[in-house]
Amino acid sequence: MTKATQGKEMWYAWAKSVRRLPFRFFLTHLPVIGKYFDRDTFVGDPTTKAWLVPVQENIDVPPSVHLPLDIVRPLIEKSAFRATVPLCVCREAFHCKTYPHSLACMVLGASFVDSEQFGMKILTVEEALVHVEKAVELGLTPTIIWEKENQTVFGLPRDKGLAICFCCNCCCDYRLGLRVGTKAFRKKVFRPEGVSLVVSDACVLCGSCANPAVCSVSAVTLGTNKSEINLDLCVGCGACVKVCPEKAISFYLDPEVDVVGKLLAKVGEYTSVS
Repeated sequence: MTKATQGKEMWYAWAKSVRRLPFRFFLTHLPVIGKYFDRDTFVGDPTTKAWLVPVQENIDVPPSVHLPLDIVRPLIEKSAFRATVPLCVCREAFHCKTYPHSLACMVLGASFVDSEQFGMKILTVEEALVHVEKAVELGLTPTIIWEKENQTVFGLPRDKGLAICFCCNCCCDYRLGLRVGTKAFRKKVFRPEGVSLVVSDACVLCGSCANPAVCSVSAVTLGTNKSEINLDLCVGCGACVKVCPEKAISFYLDPEVDVVGKLLAKVGEYTSVS
């Protein structure tokens, strides 16, 4: 077996471990044993941070901002290397039939890794941007992730790399954690500052957005006249935007907030890819 084949097999093995995540999240709620499973792991690592980058459609203002490319482009351009992994371990683990397993995460870093060893494909800046565009066109949500495990698995210093995942609502391990994990896990995932969601009068209270299978954090409830979104809970994933049949829910970017600049600065507090 070649090194490249061994690298790809590693991802299939990882997918098998991801299948156990629902059980591990369940264990984190137990009074005593929960602390063990919540400690220094993907489930409980306090250093893990994630920002869900809103997709481009239905963003009202300002029109000059083109999310998510305006956010991920400087990260991609600054990075010394860019690579895609062979498959999305979440979609592989949970047998996703909606989105392609091959449209997987990108790894960015300040130094090169042995791409064959990890089964990855090195990308140019242009190829990486095309990868992002394809994911967004399919309705996948870019998620910027800095976590302890990602940095050690690929041999990168913890402060010199990050991952950009392209998440579906049905299979994403982070969405799973938001739905069934502890309150501590929810604190790992952030809505970019200046980004909110609003509900227009076109809402007919059909309830699609308030379905627990849609909103991972139960931020949407049915009000008297229209749906209401609790921005203290909302992580800005946009799942409610996608399912609304009346297109009554949309992203809103505060024109007085440098959304892109503030998010990049926050990411920069945890990691540097340049």
